[in-house]
Amino acid sequence: MHRLVAAALVAAYLFLVAHLTLTDPSNGRWAFSLADRVAVRLSDGALTWTETEVLANIALFVPLGFLLTIATGSAWVAVTLCALLSAGIEWMQLTLLPTRVPTLDDVVHNSLGGVVGAAVAVVCLALVAGATGSRRRAAVSARG
Repeated sequence: MHRLVAAALVAAYLFLVAHLTLTDPSNGRWAFSLADRVAVRLSDGALTWTETEVLANIALFVPLGFLLTIATGSAWVAVTLCALLSAGIEWMQLTLLPTRVPTLDDVVHNSLGGVVGAAVAVVCLALVAGATGSRRRAAVSARG
């Protein structure tokens, strides 16, 4: 059941990613403004816009890496899909969207976000599996 829910959340999240990356940049101004305000506040103004953009590109793909790991059951598949999706976005920006600036750095940063999300999912899944296993062992001991 959790895989089905994760897959549905992936589909919904992909709409947000598409909106932010494949439309006129002014459509996502709210997200970039929010990222900049948060980064400035958390860093006491020490981060430049370039550094904020790097962190925003990483953060954008963390939920995707997390959800794809749960949906597919494989961190490797999730990270690969994140990297391929990011490369596809940058290619579409290059070929179809003259108002966008595609870069290889974006692919690297998005992929890194996918890795972080997948790693968090692996840890969460291991914790859940450990907790479930402990409850099962306790139930068997109580019966035995």
